[in-house]
Amino acid sequence: MAELRTAQLHHLRVGDDVAQWQAAGFTASDHAIRIGNTAIVFDPQAKPGIQAACISGIHDSVAGLAIDPDPHPLPEPCEHPNGITRIDHLVVLTSAVGSTSQALRSNGLDRRRTRRFELNGQTRRQDFFWLGDVIVEVAGPDSDQPEGKASYWGLALEADDFEATLAFLGSRARAPRPAVQQGRLIAGIETGELGITTELAVMSRHASSPTD
Repeated sequence: MAELRTAQLHHLRVGDDVAQWQAAGFTASDHAIRIGNTAIVFDPQAKPGIQAACISGIHDSVAGLAIDPDPHPLPEPCEHPNGITRIDHLVVLTSAVGSTSQALRSNGLDRRRTRRFELNGQTRRQDFFWLGDVIVEVAGPDSDQPEGKASYWGLALEADDFEATLAFLGSRARAPRPAVQQGRLIAGIETGELGITTELAVMSRHASSPTD
């Protein structure tokens, strides 16, 4: 297995038009937005949703997850009118968490935690990896089948003032509910109303955010 290292999520390439995210209260620069230390790069010609990630030290696809080898220039820091300050986690869905996590570990990433729970009579699993100031949550059946197929699913974003962000989003935000992380709240965003093809949610601030 490769030597474990601290990786950084440099950018995500998304098959949306930047104007759709601007309508949700994000500030754009040169067809990209900056959230924390990660750029969201827009490619309207790409398929819907998150199509690729750029992660330091990884240059080839991992368990079916497309990787962009070269980082997009990171826009200057800015405030977003919606109050979003950072990416809390990137969700990856897979048909077999064990094999997908092993592929990430073989590329030098450090699995920090595993959570198992029952859903509809099936054991589900979540494995968590740090990519700089972003968590990658690998979720799916608790299986080690060798050909687990993974895909990028969505983002959970963080707001310093959760209530103010919900007020800004208005009817485009669903009712908040307790998050898996104790003491935090999460609310889904009605991305379909905005023409955004990436699943998004907003979370209240973590008491010990990595940006502290």
